[in-house]
Amino acid sequence: CHYITRPHNLHAKAGNLNHAIAQTSGELIAVFDADFIPTTNFLTRTVGFFQQAKIALVQTHQSFYNTDPVARNLGIQDWVPQEVEVFSRYYQVLRDSVETALCYGSSFVARRSALEKIGGFVTESLSEDYYTSVRLSANGDRVIYLNESLSAGLCAENMAGHILQRLRWARGTLQGFFITANPLRIPGLSFMQRLAHFEGMVQWFTSTFRLFFLVAPLAYTFLGISPFNTTFAALFYFFFPYYLIQLLSYSWLNYRSRSALLSDIYSVAQCIPVSLTVVQTLFKPFGKSFQVTPKGTSRDRYQFNWSLAVPLMILLIATLVCLLDNFSVLKPYYFSSDGFLPTSTPQIAEAQWSFFWNSYNLLVLGVALIVLIDIPKPDIYEWFSLQRIVKIYPQGNGREVWGMTAKISEAGTQIVLSETGEFLESFSDTVQLEFVESGLKLNGKVLQRGSQLSIQFQEMNDAQYFQLVKLLFCQPERWKPIKTPNELRSLFLSLIALSQPFKPAYSWIQTQQRRIFNRRHHQIVTRH
Repeated sequence: CHYITRPHNLHAKAGNLNHAIAQTSGELIAVFDADFIPTTNFLTRTVGFFQQAKIALVQTHQSFYNTDPVARNLGIQDWVPQEVEVFSRYYQVLRDSVETALCYGSSFVARRSALEKIGGFVTESLSEDYYTSVRLSANGDRVIYLNESLSAGLCAENMAGHILQRLRWARGTLQGFFITANPLRIPGLSFMQRLAHFEGMVQWFTSTFRLFFLVAPLAYTFLGISPFNTTFAALFYFFFPYYLIQLLSYSWLNYRSRSALLSDIYSVAQCIPVSLTVVQTLFKPFGKSFQVTPKGTSRDRYQFNWSLAVPLMILLIATLVCLLDNFSVLKPYYFSSDGFLPTSTPQIAEAQWSFFWNSYNLLVLGVALIVLIDIPKPDIYEWFSLQRIVKIYPQGNGREVWGMTAKISEAGTQIVLSETGEFLESFSDTVQLEFVESGLKLNGKVLQRGSQLSIQFQEMNDAQYFQLVKLLFCQPERWKPIKTPNELRSLFLSLIALSQPFKPAYSWIQTQQRRIFNRRHHQIVTRH
């Protein structure tokens, strides 16, 4: 096992893969991004498919071991699946049924001979994975999807990286209209395959439509133009039942991988930069090179993404002005002095639907702006809630103690002890941990005592580190999917998320209160 390098980075990732193919000889090629870690049964579950000669590539379910920045910034990461989970859990299953499963660019196994027939990985697009799978299908081979989570990777850790990644995906996908691997023109695909690929390419235009639906109700107040010629009664009897059915069925249809409301918040947070990228790509498809998503970062303070937030702030202020204007029109109608509702007029009907539309937009814009406040992430390592039995051997004084891990990372662990007592006071600062099931032994330093011990791992050799990584990431069935909350709970979580900006201020007030208390306590003790 060794690294392969090359003297330049022409064609970025696709160029790296093609270079590696030329330097190796195995018939099956497993590909992982640098931040992905496979489970121990990855090859066992994938290689057998290649007994069928026509199968050229097997793509597996893609999981991530950290939470996406949107959910983390809203404080709802414990209840919401990864944003891209809907693609693995829902879209890929549908696409696989019509022979249009896509290669993600990681966590897949490919047949060398099939790749060599098409000239290797596609280098014309930033989405080399997508269009390589298109070429394989057009060549008469099969790209199939295995809906099993056999690896996990690191997703973008802040909103700037999150948006940058989506812009690369959007640009790379839309470049397909201008390359030889265009699935609408390349020979060898069926009508259903072309239709499925067309949907996958134009779905990036939904961000443009989402932006339109944020701007449209503003025309009523600022331009005096009604975007829709309808009545409130028509909306109530036709649109609201349709929208209610959509809310009730959306998460059910996608196997509880995404709720409609939370999906809309994700969409609003990125709709402006994605819309600009869509337009730029249509006029200048190859204007930007491959940009790597920054990962493995840490920060000790809150960070507001001003460049992404300013356009949304302008929309939020404009929407609030429109909402107040709608209310001024509706106030005489609903709060008339005689207690009776006057006859409705077209102006009242327009103000009614505009009021509800602007109210919804105000909610999602407010939550989307909170999403753009990156919360502190002081540790570069992810902590996992894993329960493992451990023995703790103090170095020097003290006796061995049993415990159960509450959390583990690559840097340390928190352990719930099976017993507590005065012996902990004389417990050595330096200990050796033995994970009973795996036999892993690590040296550690005790940072905190009590009912739980906080232990920082000390320097370890390669074999120990490999065993720790295997414990944390590589066990079969390690990555379990979680179900998205229903729409009512999603609404509740969105409203709770509106309080997120006040948390830093509350934490600061608490810190000042503790400092004042400690100062006064010190003064009292000094006097006595």
